[in-house]
Amino acid sequence: MDWHRTQNSSYLNLLENRLKQPRLKWVEQFIEIINTSLGVPIASEERKNIPTVINVGCNVGHFYRAIDEKQIHFPVNYCGYDISETYLQVAQSSFNHAIFKISDIQSQRPRDCDITVISATLEHVSDHKSAIQNIFYSTSRLVIIRTFLGESEIVDKCLTDGAEHPYLIKQFCLDKLVDFPLSQGFRYYLLPDEATKSQPKFVCNGRSILRQQNVIVFEKVE
Repeated sequence: MDWHRTQNSSYLNLLENRLKQPRLKWVEQFIEIINTSLGVPIASEERKNIPTVINVGCNVGHFYRAIDEKQIHFPVNYCGYDISETYLQVAQSSFNHAIFKISDIQSQRPRDCDITVISATLEHVSDHKSAIQNIFYSTSRLVIIRTFLGESEIVDKCLTDGAEHPYLIKQFCLDKLVDFPLSQGFRYYLLPDEATKSQPKFVCNGRSILRQQNVIVFEKVE
């Protein structure tokens, strides 16, 4: 099912309009993390292969826009994955030289890469444990996840006004979310989400479901 069927037409208009506005704050934050964590060592390496960036839940291409505008301080190969054909069509028409593919991260492992970024996506995946495994089996250096964290694991469903189908909206417990990455030789640190200042907010039509967004950065231990 095209995930956009859990949203309404005004949401798609919002996404398209955002491509014409200043870059999203979470995109700016992710780019800064990548440049700080990997910019110097990658830029100074004598390498034959350009680092690969995978964007899980790429939507209409907001993160790739920053790459296209050369905000990352070194060349990268990019591939964006999403389960919505609607969003991928917008992304491909906006950035026709980029690679975007339809894929379900919980059942399909992405290509091997150096960096994976995933924003506001993991909380909507029914089998998030398989998704995490696929991400960390595929990634060799850096994973950045922006999602909802709290003291307990919670699973809710949201029906957006005017949408055809409801969607999952989870909250994760940090300790359980980092277990598998730690077993794969990653260390992590937690950052406030700059877009929301990590303040609790009501989601799902702005009512009833309270969530707090954070950014988790995983780095492979050398």
